[in-house]
Formats: sequence, C-alpha cells, structure tokens
Amino acid sequence: MLIADSYGDTILTALFGGGTWAVTPIDRDADLYDGNPFDSGAGLSGSAYAPFEYDTNDLLWTAATAINGGVAMVNSADFDYPTATANWATARYLAITAGGAGTPDLALKLPEDRAVLLGETLTFPAGSLRLELSGGGLVDGTYAAGILARILNGDTLSIPASWYLSLWLDNPFNGGSEVSTSGTGYSRISVANDGSHWESATVPGKRARRNVSALRWPASGGATGAYGRVKYVGLSSTSNGAPKFARPLPGNGRVVGAGSFFQIEAGGLVMSLGTQEI
Repeated sequence: MLIADSYGDTILTALFGGGTWAVTPIDRDADLYDGNPFDSGAGLSGSAYAPFEYDTNDLLWTAATAINGGVAMVNSADFDYPTATANWATARYLAITAGGAGTPDLALKLPEDRAVLLGETLTFPAGSLRLELSGGGLVDGTYAAGILARILNGDTLSIPASWYLSLWLDNPFNGGSEVSTSGTGYSRISVANDGSHWESATVPGKRARRNVSALRWPASGGATGAYGRVKYVGLSSTSNGAPKFARPLPGNGRVVGAGSFFQIEAGGLVMSLGTQEI
C-alpha cells in the first residue's frame, strides 16, 4: 500500500501529536492510473471512464490474511467500472481519493496491468484488491488492524491522550520482558500526546514524528538496581498495558547498571510510517 505524504502526516500527527483525523462517512473514489499516482502516473479519463464511487460507511473492505506480514484488508464487494466506449489507457494502479477530488490518499499496484478495450467492462471481483500495512514486527497486530480499518472503512480508533513509555530487554511482540520494577527504581513515564511533546522528523521514504524533550529513566538520580541490557522502548496506552508500538535501540542496546540511568535525547525516539514505498 502506498500512502500520500500528506495523509501519512495526518495519521502520524493523530497518533503522536494529538492531531485531527477525520471520521466517517467520507466519500471515496477508486480511480485507475497508468502509473504510480505519487510519481508521474496519470489518471484514466475520457471514453466513458469513471471511477468506482463509494463511501466509508459502505464498509467495502474486510480483514484478510497478510501476504507480506503486518495486516491486510481486501474489497468485500465487486468494484465495477463503466463499459469502455473506446480503448482506455492501461491501468496499472488503483488510487483512493477522498471526496472524489484532489490528490489520492492511498494507492496500490494492481496484481496485473489491465488494458480495457472498446466494449469491455472492467470489474475487480470481491477479494481481488488488497491493501496491506506492515508494522515490521513493531506494532501490536490488533492495533495495526484498527489503524487500517480506520483508513479504509472509517472505523473508530482509540488514540490515547498520553503514551506510557517503557523499557524492554527484548522485543515485546516476540516474548521480550520489561525491565523489572522490583528493587530497580524503574517505572514507566508518561508523555502527553500533543504538539508540545511530539514534532515532525525527517526520515527518507517515510513520514515521522519524534519526541521534543529528553526521556529519562529514572526521572532523577540513578537506578537503585540493575535494569539489564535495554534493547527496546515500548509505547502503551495505559500505565500497565501491553505496548501498541515498540522501537529498537541502536546496536545491541545498552546495559543499565545500579547507580546508572537510561536517557533518550530530544529527537531520539522516532515514530515513522512508510508512505510511497512499494
């Protein structure tokens, strides 16, 4: 799935910055392009061509098994296009545009190029169009599915007013353990989900947000007991809940012993979303 930079910013700013993410219903056009619409692809036009129109209230996307990891949704109904009254340009991408105008929000490369000739009617049968969102093993699967369902169907998604940041000895989505609170002086820290705590960051090929202020465990002084080798930072919606996101630390992490502390400098925690990558 390809995501427009502007729409990627909308999603990330809502998740990390408290921004507004519009809810249902939203009119959608499923438009055909002869190439990547975020590169130099042009939308098909003329010859009785018209996009397939629907709105998010129609719930035309349903959960499916991801092929490349992460989560996926496929069309749950046929997407029908009008009968061509002349040959159309070859369709290579399908783009989804809000309100039927402007730059597409999303796009996918069609499973195969589709040349529609005079008199033909193009239909994408239910289940033939697939949009996937990969978390790279660093996003809770249920929450990732909720993000994708909000993108495609306008479903509600719980976005916390604050994120609770935690330290992990290994990937929390692969059986990793959180730093113990017993005798260590360790506890999670809360970071408000607003623009004063999260800001835009530059990451090649992605949209990103980063922490504005330094993050420190413990808040002052040194650990009263060893944390161990910290390898991941987790982000949870509650003070004791499982992470919804995780980020690995560089290299093999860092050992935090008694009397020491762990700190992420301002801008050091980057939350990113791939946009125009295939």
